[in-house]
Amino acid sequence: MFDAFGSQPNKGIVTYCQGSIRAAHTVLALKLASYEKVRNYEGSWGAWSRRDFPPVAPSLRQTSKAEVGYRRSG
Repeated sequence: MFDAFGSQPNKGIVTYCQGSIRAAHTVLALKLASYEKVRNYEGSWGAWSRRDFPPVAPSLRQTSKAEVGYRRSG
């Protein structure tokens, strides 16, 4: 399944989602599929948006109504 998307078991993969819960499921699925170099970006988009990291280009990210509450104000 993951091979169809260009993933390779010998390459590193970092999963992420809004809060790292769904990404944890993906880590488990990848590990069960014999992918060894898999990590979950803890906190994912929610943590990223609350910190002073570089901004994400709007064209690369679709914002859902649920995410609006997680955006950093100021």
